[in-house]
Amino acid sequence: MKSRLTADVCSAIEKYRVELLPTSPTFLNLLLLSEDYKHYDLSSLKRITYGTEVMPAAVLGRSHQAFPSVELQQTYGLSELGILRSKSRSSDSLWVKPGARDSRLRFERGLCGSRPAPPCSAT
Repeated sequence: MKSRLTADVCSAIEKYRVELLPTSPTFLNLLLLSEDYKHYDLSSLKRITYGTEVMPAAVLGRSHQAFPSVELQQTYGLSELGILRSKSRSSDSLWVKPGARDSRLRFERGLCGSRPAPPCSAT
C-alpha cells in the first residue's frame, strides 16, 4: 500500500478483489466516517478481522450494518508472536474467547532458533 488512507485501501480491495481485511477499530471507524466504502466495489470481502485495541460497540454495530455479508472477527494476541485463534458469538458481538482449545502456539524455524519449540497451551 502506498498509503493507509481509507480511499486507497478501498481502491486496493476493489482492484485486487481482496477477501480478508485485517485492521483496527480505529481504521474501521475512519472508514465508516469517510463513507469511502460506498464508492468502491468491496463485494469480494469475506472477512474483516480487527484487534490491537478495544472495539467500541457503536463502531461494531455500524460496521455490521455497512458490511452485512462480511464476517467480522475479533483477534487476540501479541502480533509480534502471532495472533491466537479466537471465538466470537457472532459478527455483531463484542464477546470474545481467546485461544480455542485446539489451537497451539508454535515458534517456527527462524523465529526462535533452528528447532521449533514444543506447543504451548493457548488457554
